Amino acid sequence: SPDGTQYQFDWMVSRPYRSASKSTRAPVLGLVSGGVQGATQSVPGTTLNQTVIGPDGGWELPNLVVGGLLLRSEVWIMPSRVTDRYGNSVEYNYSGTEPWKLISIVGKARPGAPALDERTIAFTYQTGTQRIQSITDGSRTWNYSYRSTTSGTMLDRVTLPDLSFWDFKADRLNAGAPLYLGSPSCDDDGGLNTITETGTMKHPSGATGSFSILATTHGKSFVERICRTDSDFNTSAYFPRFFAHKSLINKTITGPGLPSMAWNYSYSAATASSSWNTCSGNCPDTKTVSVTDPRGYVTRYSFGNRHMVSEGQLQKVEAAWDGSAALRTASTHYRDVAAGPYPNPAGVSTQRRGNGDFASRYTPEDQRVIT
Repeated sequence: SPDGTQYQFDWMVSRPYRSASKSTRAPVLGLVSGGVQGATQSVPGTTLNQTVIGPDGGWELPNLVVGGLLLRSEVWIMPSRVTDRYGNSVEYNYSGTEPWKLISIVGKARPGAPALDERTIAFTYQTGTQRIQSITDGSRTWNYSYRSTTSGTMLDRVTLPDLSFWDFKADRLNAGAPLYLGSPSCDDDGGLNTITETGTMKHPSGATGSFSILATTHGKSFVERICRTDSDFNTSAYFPRFFAHKSLINKTITGPGLPSMAWNYSYSAATASSSWNTCSGNCPDTKTVSVTDPRGYVTRYSFGNRHMVSEGQLQKVEAAWDGSAALRTASTHYRDVAAGPYPNPAGVSTQRRGNGDFASRYTPEDQRVIT
C-alpha cells in the first residue's frame, strides 16, 4: 500500500453457497418492446408458436437446470500476514482441517523490539459448527451464545469480559414475511406484503435500539422498456422500473436515564419517481428519503435514479426541511462519465440487468455546494 504496508493473501477457501432460483419459466419466450409486433415463429427446442415482438426477432432459451436452480459456491481469498514498513506483522492462522476457521491472530514485533509487544487473540468454536463460541486475548474473554429459531440459529448474546453484554433479538429482520403477495408484471409493481417487522439490539449500557422494516416499492426513471411474455402469457420486465425492498421505516432508542427517541423514515412514491425511456413532460429522475428525528426536524435526502446514469448517487441533502424550503442544502455534482482523465468504462459487465455496467464507470464527486 502507499504507506509501505504489505498484505499477503494466500489462503483460498471455498464452500457451498445458497442456490439462486428463478420465479418464472422465462426465458423460453420472445421479447416485447414498445408494443410493435413481429412475425409468428416457432420457439427452438419446443412445440410452442408465439408472436415475436421486438427488433431482434429472436428467442432466448433457458440455461438453468430443471427447477430453475443455479448451484453456487462461495470463494474467499484471505490474508495470512500483514507487515508494516517497520517490520511489525500480524499473522492470521487457520485450521488445517476446517480451512474457513480462523484459529488465532498473532502480533509479531519487529526484530529487536521487546517481546511484550507480541499479542495473541485466540478463537474457539461451537462443536461441529463455524459459530464462534469465545474469543480471548489471554487475560480477557468474550463469549457468544445462540438460540434456535424457525429460520435457523441466530446470535443471541455477546458477553464482554466485565460480564456486561450485547443482546440481539433481530430474527424478523433476517427472515420475515415474503416481499410480494402477487407477481409483478412488466408495467405493474405487484402486491407487496404489508406486515411491519421489528428487531431489537440491546447495548451493554442498557440502551435498546428497535428497528422496524416494511416492504417498500422504489422506482427507477428512464428505463429501457423491454417486456417479456412467457408460455403462460405472464409478462416481466427485462429492466424493471420498480423494485421492492424491506426498507427501514422507524428506529427508536430507549434506556435507563434516556428519553424515548424515535426516527421515522418515508420514501417518495415509486409511481411518481419511475418512468420508461419514452417518458416526456414531467419525468423526475430523483427519488427522496425523508428522515424525521426526535426533535421533529426533517432531513430530506435526494438520490439519482436515472437508469444506467445516476442510480444510487446522493445528489442533495436538505436539513430542517419544512415542506417547501430547507435551512441548509448541500448539493453534490459528479464528473460526467465522458470526462477524463479516467477511462470509461473501466471494464465490461456481462450482466447488463444488474449494476455492473454503471459500477464499471468512474463518476467521482467533483463539486459540492452548500447553501
